[in-house]
Amino acid sequence: GSLAGIAPFRLTATSALHFQVSSSVAGRVDVAPYYELAAELVPTSGTGRGLTRHHIMLDNRGNVPLRIMLQPTDVADGLRLGVPPFADVAPGRVTEVPVSVYGSRRWIGRPEPRPFSIIAEAPEPLAATRLSGTRTVLPVFPSWVPVAAVGLVVVAAAGATAATQLLGKHSQAGPSPSI
Repeated sequence: GSLAGIAPFRLTATSALHFQVSSSVAGRVDVAPYYELAAELVPTSGTGRGLTRHHIMLDNRGNVPLRIMLQPTDVADGLRLGVPPFADVAPGRVTEVPVSVYGSRRWIGRPEPRPFSIIAEAPEPLAATRLSGTRTVLPVFPSWVPVAAVGLVVVAAAGATAATQLLGKHSQAGPSPSI
């Protein structure tokens, strides 16, 4: 729980029999740096037509402050990522970094999953961490809508043709006698 660096201390010893008898000595201890980082993308998948929001949880379990460089990589065609270039994480703290994923607009089709990754690069001696996610891009109209529209047009055309033929036969029979 101690931060890395020089930490001064004072040690005092007091007699259990004679409380007025005591002695103290000052000292310094050099606390060595300890590095540990946990990184996670939450949620790992999102679905939407425009923008989805995610966040990166950076948990600094060490005793030194860390500056984590964040870089989008392996972003599928049609996606754009909005992520800050770096995040500072204090020792023993968790920092939440917002991530925006923008999908290209598709008018017709099926939902299409598209992968993306973000590299969280910590300072030495820590290794970089790849945070992978998937964004499912939803079309404005599902793929069945054009088929249904064509079907409706065919039914409407067939109905109009049938009505025209029926009216044509009715007018050839002549006017009905009046009473």
